[in-house]
Amino acid sequence: MLEVVYLIFNEGFHSNHNKLLVRKELCGEALRLTKLILSKEQFRCGASYALFSLLCLNSSRLGAKVDENFNSIDLKNQDRSKWYLPLINLGVNALEKANEYPDFSTYHIEAAIVTEHIKAPTFEATNWKQILELYKQLEQHQENTIVSLSMAVVFIQLNEPQNAYLILQKLEPNALEQRSYLFYGVKAKYYQCVGNIDKAISYLNTAIESVPNFAEKTYLIKKRDALLTV
Repeated sequence: MLEVVYLIFNEGFHSNHNKLLVRKELCGEALRLTKLILSKEQFRCGASYALFSLLCLNSSRLGAKVDENFNSIDLKNQDRSKWYLPLINLGVNALEKANEYPDFSTYHIEAAIVTEHIKAPTFEATNWKQILELYKQLEQHQENTIVSLSMAVVFIQLNEPQNAYLILQKLEPNALEQRSYLFYGVKAKYYQCVGNIDKAISYLNTAIESVPNFAEKTYLIKKRDALLTV
């Protein structure tokens, strides 16, 4: 039941729709369903509160995730003053409640990762070392391509591209299906980090060809075009 709600939210937060990057109605429905689950005492547990925390914390950032033209804004460039404090407070309180129960879930770890992003006053002030430790924990419970790709991104932020490369070498983009462009985008980040701009542009071009969403395609084209002037 919780996994279904989680999938509904993810489709809203990062939609596969070819025009819409965010579908707020799905995020709202997932929050409603989780509140409904928590209204029943027999369903209250660490996992259900941790999921509610995760959904609240991610929902708090929806207003900063796209601009007025529905173009994608990455985490680094989001206006953090637009993050919605009431939802942040709900999320933090729900995670504290989740930790009062004996059961543990991947939602606990994911909510803790988002909390680290929320706590940082700026992108540069993010505690990437702590986020890396949390991803390592997550990998022990849920080893998949998205988690590995996220760890590669963190290594790039920590200026440890060699570790990112070791991860990327083991990944198969086809495992991501419609989201294979994420792999090519991270590969581009890696090559940009090590100063190989031509390779970075090449992988961005592959990502642009692979991405089904118009907003993300536009975002990737802007990134590619910025590298062309370097």
